[in-house]
Amino acid sequence: MIAFLFALFYQRFLGLFFDTRKAAAARDTQSRFARLPAEQVAALRSRMDPYPPPRRLKKPLGGKDLEGWQLKDYENGRQVWHKQGSPTSKNKGRDNRSGGRSQSEAEKHFLGLLPKKVRSSPASSAAAAAVHGAAFLRRVQIPASGHLGNDYGGPMFLLPGILIALYAGGKREGELLPEPQQAEMRRYLRNQQNADGGWGISTVAPSGLFGSCLSYIALRLLGVAADDDALVDARAFIHANGGPTAAPQWAKFWMSVLNVFSWEGVTPFTPELWIMPRWVPFHPWRFWCHCRMVYLPMAYCYGARFAVPETQFIRDLRDELYPSTTPYGATRFRDTWFDTSELDRYEPTSAVLRASFFVLGLYEYVAPTFLRNRAQSWLLQLMAVEDMSTHYIDIGPVNKAMNMVCALAAYGPRSQQYQSHEERVGDYLWLAADGMKMQGYNGSQLWDTAFAVQATVSVLRATKGRDDLDLEPARAFVRDAYDFVDRMQVRDNVPNGEYYYRHKSKGAWPFSTAEHGWPISDCSSEGL
Repeated sequence: MIAFLFALFYQRFLGLFFDTRKAAAARDTQSRFARLPAEQVAALRSRMDPYPPPRRLKKPLGGKDLEGWQLKDYENGRQVWHKQGSPTSKNKGRDNRSGGRSQSEAEKHFLGLLPKKVRSSPASSAAAAAVHGAAFLRRVQIPASGHLGNDYGGPMFLLPGILIALYAGGKREGELLPEPQQAEMRRYLRNQQNADGGWGISTVAPSGLFGSCLSYIALRLLGVAADDDALVDARAFIHANGGPTAAPQWAKFWMSVLNVFSWEGVTPFTPELWIMPRWVPFHPWRFWCHCRMVYLPMAYCYGARFAVPETQFIRDLRDELYPSTTPYGATRFRDTWFDTSELDRYEPTSAVLRASFFVLGLYEYVAPTFLRNRAQSWLLQLMAVEDMSTHYIDIGPVNKAMNMVCALAAYGPRSQQYQSHEERVGDYLWLAADGMKMQGYNGSQLWDTAFAVQATVSVLRATKGRDDLDLEPARAFVRDAYDFVDRMQVRDNVPNGEYYYRHKSKGAWPFSTAEHGWPISDCSSEGL
């Protein structure tokens, strides 16, 4: 432990020194960059693009009967899609919030069902064009709440996590969600598959093992057969690039939860780090909130070595994911800690980090049971505060799915904690023209609406007194949007927040909804 403390102190303080030097070098680079001619700046920017757009496998698959999909009529900004006439997983017979109404203009817009071109006379001036734009915002404003909805998708590693959490709770593959939702998820994953058979870390990234392993698992969990052409191509890509053992840390975490990887092959998420004294410079409470709230449930799952029970489906997945040359049963998982494909490696693993993991790995052999239990109990307490203060939405989609798994591991699938998580899964699922995906947040409701209000108010100020322009749609948009922004202000602090590593939140605005509740500085400024 002394060696570990020394290694982390070394990493932290020497890292600060080098970070300072890097910052100075960056400022010098920015200064020189600013003096370059415009042509050279444009050339540099084109070369700075991290990767070219990926080639898709085939023409995008269109949706069937998208006219039947609607958002439930929540006044608090919740965005939950459902298909008219289909049962839902948790609210059958008691939450028909759309009331049999017809599809709104906003819903048609989100699903790509509005005409691409609308016949109208050309605007006679810039002011008239701006008024037309404000009128369009009014058309796509969600009537029940007054906010603007938006597709906040992109990452390809989010949807697999929530599907694994649902499967772990006892649902069978192909029966995790109502079939209309599953069908749209399958369509989305097929649409995002690249020509080489793999998937990227995001919709615009080239294929890697992170996106490919998890997206393959997601399609299998959604009921797609292993001999499906898309999965045959995906297996070929995965096997050719090293298989699951060459996937990065987060992929290994999820595959260990699903029992198609071994916790022995995952670098340690030591729970005891969370019960160190707060003055320790590397205590996790000092992490950026999105980092902290993800590694919190990771530490609990690692400490419990939670994995779903082995079934024939799990054995089939193991056979499919691993190359025949190194099958699951013959893999030495402990030797794969730092095996990461070049496709997924953005930075090399430092010697200090390797040494730290080595010491933490040794600690696992001697970790006192009483200390591990105390740490696990504290982690559960921290997650309970996070779950309850966010109405089981959690700070983001990654820890949402992970906290759900932890609730299952600690309390069981019939527990209030796990079922409360399951009831809020729909908040993260967004349907668009390319299918249903899991968003990077439960939405961007406050953020988008606040900017739109400011733009529309500017239009109204610039056109004040213009009788030749129809300003009523713009005024109506601002009235309803203002009411939404006002209601989204966070009214309370997290009880005993400082003790649970939380800042004050009362008076702030979130990125999405007041139920989410995490205070964000730039969202607060825009909301104000």
